[in-house]
Amino acid sequence: MATTFLKSSIMRTVIYTIGHIFIAICCIIFITGTDLRLATIDAIVEPLINSVWYFALDYLWRRHGNTSRSALRHES
Repeated sequence: MATTFLKSSIMRTVIYTIGHIFIAICCIIFITGTDLRLATIDAIVEPLINSVWYFALDYLWRRHGNTSRSALRHES
């Protein structure tokens, strides 16, 4: 069971997320020269804001995409 979990998509997602946060912290410190505390806050908050934006974009995309496909079917 442990090897199944390690091979799962959720485990890869968790590992990717941890790596993403670590890389973001390093980049923020290197580029802006800010302290570790502020870099960590930004590295965590920014992806959360992006996830809300992605959710809204996906919602609108699906809504608009379905309308466009429906309109195209009626024109044929």
